[in-house]
Amino acid sequence: MISGIRAALLLADSGYVVECYSLLRMVSDFAQEIIAIAEALLEERFTEPQERFVRQYYIPIAESADEYEQQERERYVSREELLKAHFRLDEQVTRDATTLRKLMRFVNYTYDKYVHGAYLTSMELYHGDRQNFMLRGHEADLHRRIAKASVAGKLHEVCHSLAFTALAAGDRALSEEITLALNELEKSDEQSMPS
Repeated sequence: MISGIRAALLLADSGYVVECYSLLRMVSDFAQEIIAIAEALLEERFTEPQERFVRQYYIPIAESADEYEQQERERYVSREELLKAHFRLDEQVTRDATTLRKLMRFVNYTYDKYVHGAYLTSMELYHGDRQNFMLRGHEADLHRRIAKASVAGKLHEVCHSLAFTALAAGDRALSEEITLALNELEKSDEQSMPS
């Protein structure tokens, strides 16, 4: 996750916003998965999807096409199933995870468009006046700043996953240290969307 955040920031600085957002989607998936497993460890109980996710994580990767063809196929645990852990955690604090559920689904939906493709995300680097693509990155400073704010937002998510990991491992001091850094990030204007 850390190298992904770093690479996404470098891409944002260079104006490669589509690639930045694609990478942030992967970083976000990792962070969400980590929080789902940390929740199970902290609660000292695994739901069936959490157990299946951990089991699938440790399945050896096929080393050839023939070996892969012989393996039994099992559907991966969906992101929606793992997000239920986030909603349970939010319920403990807010008593109503409706807002979190709606926001997380929308943000994930948006980032999915960069990975799986959508007309708007595919054309983000298209310069209509010149009728060509900006092959050296987005030329508008505003788009670069928005991408950097998005990186900071995903860094926020990564910090939460690291704090939960530390708690699950029983290292309260490390979790508190990460939370302090997270508080500093929240106080900064790094996550603010430029206008």
